[in-house]
Amino acid sequence: DPAFTSTAKIDYAIGIPLTHIGHTGPVLPIYVNAYLPPQPTMERCYAFGQAVARTVTGLGLKTVVLASGGMSHFPGTDRYANPQLEWDKRALDKLKSGHLKSLIGYDESELDDTGNIELRCWACAAGALGERTPDIVSMDPSWHHNYASLGWTGGEGEGKRAAHYPAIKPELVELTSALHSLAHDAELRAQYLSDARGFADKFQLPPEQREALIKLDLPAMVKMGAHPLVPFLAQLQIARQRPRP
Repeated sequence: DPAFTSTAKIDYAIGIPLTHIGHTGPVLPIYVNAYLPPQPTMERCYAFGQAVARTVTGLGLKTVVLASGGMSHFPGTDRYANPQLEWDKRALDKLKSGHLKSLIGYDESELDDTGNIELRCWACAAGALGERTPDIVSMDPSWHHNYASLGWTGGEGEGKRAAHYPAIKPELVELTSALHSLAHDAELRAQYLSDARGFADKFQLPPEQREALIKLDLPAMVKMGAHPLVPFLAQLQIARQRPRP
């Protein structure tokens, strides 16, 4: 678990990356125990990164997340000249697609067998960043170490995929309630079929939402940010009860 020290010195694992990017401003160094058992699990590292992100956000700070380490190498062992390039490529393919959470799928044995125990540092960064596609990806293999880099230059909201089924926005709660009643209440469906505008008047809706409800305009409601399943079910039930020509 996390511990604090005021005497640890900055070593090459932190100093080299800072030197490369030319950073001279304030730094909060975080050391991750990669080499000495018992090491933290990848799940624990990812959760720690999430906690760091929540703290930074809560403080209203804008920061850069920088993680060193990896990929495969076996310093001090008889496998030093045999980094696991194919494994590294497979792992990197997942990350460059934006699936940063894939890191938590590697257990202690796999990390040790492939020389990737330092990916614990990456898992911390992944937890802080969340699922997002990197803007920069590189792999530079050598006879003893596979040097890989990932970089994100976009803002916080960039790179996030829009969910098919989003959370319900506060301003759409009333519309969602109306649609839910159409999907699940036969009596209210009958009222709608008899007088769609009168039915819409029962709800406190802005004009755009009111018109979309009257017309049961699914694309318009989804464009507003409505959860698509709710208007879909309402539309389906109304279509089943609407008199056929």
